[in-house]
Amino acid sequence: RVTLFRDAILDLFETEMGDAFSAWARDGWGQLLSYIGGALIWVRANFSDRLRVLQESWHAANEVGKRQMTEAEKQRMLHQSKK
Repeated sequence: RVTLFRDAILDLFETEMGDAFSAWARDGWGQLLSYIGGALIWVRANFSDRLRVLQESWHAANEVGKRQMTEAEKQRMLHQSKK
């Protein structure tokens, strides 16, 4: 996937910049994009458990917040109905 994305970006640069996008620039950008893609893959491979825990805890925290908001809305509705 990294190679596909890298090549698509490089082709876009080449199309938009024409002759201004030299072989030297293409090589440099290719190396940079490959490095970044490799780093993202490494993070996903080495920290996938931690990322999953963060995602699950974030989801759980948001669900609690929604429930609390729902309870607050119920209290507000009860208060308004007593008027």
